[in-house]
Amino acid sequence: MGFELWPPLPYNHGVSERFAKPIDATTRYCAVYGHPIKHSASPAMQNAGIAALGLKAEVFAFARCIPDEIKVVREVGCKGVVVEIPASDHMIQNAYGWSVHRAMKASIDTTLSAKEAGLYTVFFTIDATRTELNRFLDIVEQVATEGHMDALTIADTVGGTAPDAVGYAVTKAIERLKKPVEIHGHQDFGLGVANTIAALAAGASVAPTTITGLGERAANVPMEDVVLG
Repeated sequence: MGFELWPPLPYNHGVSERFAKPIDATTRYCAVYGHPIKHSASPAMQNAGIAALGLKAEVFAFARCIPDEIKVVREVGCKGVVVEIPASDHMIQNAYGWSVHRAMKASIDTTLSAKEAGLYTVFFTIDATRTELNRFLDIVEQVATEGHMDALTIADTVGGTAPDAVGYAVTKAIERLKKPVEIHGHQDFGLGVANTIAALAAGASVAPTTITGLGERAANVPMEDVVLG
């Protein structure tokens, strides 16, 4: 089991050292940069902070389903990449303005580029929990077969799914894909922590969390609550 901590940058060396050392000793620590294609200073700052603390961090970066962004992730020295794209037709068409065919082709092309770059590839499906489950599994299986996927992230993007449903989806995804499944929750309806714990109990291997829930809207899932839960 692993925890991804966002943001990983140690802003205060003394405080961060007391916090980060126990985490580094007890679980896999994945530092996620965000989008280095947009924030050119971020990778250098994160690398400096991680090196100063002597952490054995596995450093990943986010990328959109655009093959050229994979080159940037590789150039800044990341071990892996989190390739993100919506799974639901609603978000593909209304948020991205793409056709479903374009989204599928982009997913396959970008994940293949990540494989060629030697990056551990996490396929991050935005709005996965608002996609009919069998259709969702068909989509990700096609990407895994025709493209590349080392792990799948199921994102409950609006935080409205019940814990039982999240656990069921994780179980079915593991059975279908035979790959590690990660869970990404949000606190919009106060369910993020419960959903994360339910997913881990169902076999999810990684839970992206943030310190104190720092994140957009009503917050991401707070790492402290998950650990104590």
